[in-house]
Order: sequence, then C-alpha cells, then structure tokens
Amino acid sequence: MVSLTAYAGLRCPEEVLGLEVRHVGRRTVLVEQRNIDGRIIPGQKVKGARPRAVDLAAPVRQDLAEYLMARGRPGERELLFPRHDGGPWRRHDYQNWRRRAWHPTVEAAGVEKLPPYDLRHAYASLQVRAGMPIPDLAEQLGHSPR
Repeated sequence: MVSLTAYAGLRCPEEVLGLEVRHVGRRTVLVEQRNIDGRIIPGQKVKGARPRAVDLAAPVRQDLAEYLMARGRPGERELLFPRHDGGPWRRHDYQNWRRRAWHPTVEAAGVEKLPPYDLRHAYASLQVRAGMPIPDLAEQLGHSPR
C-alpha cells in the first residue's frame, strides 16, 4: 500500500484499496475503481475521468511481485489488499491499520505526523524535480492538466 502511494501516486485509501489483482500489469497499474467504506465503486474520483494506467517504478513492481507470491498467487478478480475475510476494507479497517501499523512505523522513523496520503504529495514533488512534464504528472495522478 505504501509503495503504491509513495512511488505511483495513488490515492490512499480509496484507489489503493479498490485495486484487484487484474489491475496490476507488468509496467503499469490500472486505476478504474475506488473503495468507499467497503464498497467497490466503478470510476474515478474526478467525475467523468476515464480509467488511467499509472507507471510503476521497478521497486514497486518488485514489491508487488513479492507480495503476490507471498499471498499464493491470488485470482485475477480478488482484491489486491483484501481484509482477512477476503472482502474490501471498511473505513474502520483503514483507521485500525493507521493506528496499529502506520503511526508506530512513522514514529520509529523519527518522522513527525505524516498521514499516508501525504506520500502522494511527495511522489508529485519528486516527479516534478525529476523533470516530468506537468501534464504527464497530472495524468498519472488522475487530475486534469488544465
């Protein structure tokens, strides 16, 4: 989840937790649905936006490959990050993950208050610094370049 937010710029939690295994390609991840409090909703956050293919950096591809192997190669229609019962995360599941896993990790790293969503902003900043054209970045992030 962290890799997809920090290094692919996906919205966390709705886009990351709406992904199915079939959305992960060799070099891209297809964002075409969202998780809204345990309901998988087709479409993008930006009204009328088409599904988007987001480029995956090599380390993210590696993370995803290892994660899927550890899960025992789940089926194409299974959620990429399911709850323990296989269903989609609800809002309280995400809040529990933040409290039990995210906050202690951030604190141990010596970072002051950092919501997971802020990794998306870090991704955007790094891409601008690396020279990615703003219209390309807007497309990767699911925004209109205008």
